[in-house]
Amino acid sequence: MDFTLAFVLACVFVGLSKGGLIGPIGGTLALPLLVQATYNGAAITVQGATGVLLALLMIGDVFAIPAFWRAWDWRYLRYTLPAAVVGVALGTWVLVSLDSTTLKHILGVVTLLLIVYKVANTAMVRYLQQAAYAHRPWHGILTGVTSGIGSALANTGGPPMTAYMLLQKMSPRTFVGTQTLFFVIINWIKVPGYVAGGVFNDLGMIGLAPLALLLIPLLVFGSRPIIHRVNHTVFDWLITGLLLWAAVSLLTV
Repeated sequence: MDFTLAFVLACVFVGLSKGGLIGPIGGTLALPLLVQATYNGAAITVQGATGVLLALLMIGDVFAIPAFWRAWDWRYLRYTLPAAVVGVALGTWVLVSLDSTTLKHILGVVTLLLIVYKVANTAMVRYLQQAAYAHRPWHGILTGVTSGIGSALANTGGPPMTAYMLLQKMSPRTFVGTQTLFFVIINWIKVPGYVAGGVFNDLGMIGLAPLALLLIPLLVFGSRPIIHRVNHTVFDWLITGLLLWAAVSLLTV
């Protein structure tokens, strides 16, 4: 796949994700596109694609934070964020230690697990919202570690954090605001490890940054007015189909 096309599609997924239309799986959809692209005739490594994707996610963060300014609740971050630092360190170590083919297969398996999560999501949400729940500090710690690993390795830190937040019985705005702040901070935490591990060595590919600066905010703000107008059943199945394509493409490398 041509890199420019993959880059544009990645911007679309990131923008729709940060705008709330497709939730936190935008990065999961974007990464396989970047991984299968070529740049100057050479295949892009998982590490290189992950570096480009983090740059795109951080552009999206700039526009996501103002939309949920002070909607977050720090009480739900006091255990998750410190633990996420450990998770990010572990995920980054795996990312820079393994070869690109092995990483593609790992990402394929992670994507399949995400499909299972998404298909079971409705029943899970109903159960978690109705469950009698007593918070324990280790719940937040486990959530932070697993979200940090998933985010650093494959930008799939959303499911553990979503499940944890659903148990807290908070308002929808606080729910989204707290998750938004969590992953904005996580993205910054990833930067030192990515720099030290050479993940950003291929950022010459980010020459298309002006295009990202145009597309991502346009999609962030453009997706919000149509969130309630979309047929979510059809849309969810479309996203599930794209995730399945991503998983198969990664596993058959």
